[in-house]
Amino acid sequence: MCAFYRIQHNGEEIAAANTIDQAKAIVRDSRPGSYAILEVRDDPSTRGHLVTRNWGHMIHPDDGQVILDPLDWARMEVQT
Repeated sequence: MCAFYRIQHNGEEIAAANTIDQAKAIVRDSRPGSYAILEVRDDPSTRGHLVTRNWGHMIHPDDGQVILDPLDWARMEVQT
């Protein structure tokens, strides 16, 4: 199960969210640009350590919309 998502802009973490929808709202409320989204999960095989993997990007153009650009593995999870 996913613990949370880290949102980065220009290489710096700006926020964390519990869901992709929350991450999208944070990006929408931020300045235009490209935002890296990292998924952070609990991994029992690492004895309680968190494991981070790249979810993809969210792009916030000047027009106010937020475009999701997930990696292939994440795209399957967004569609369900």
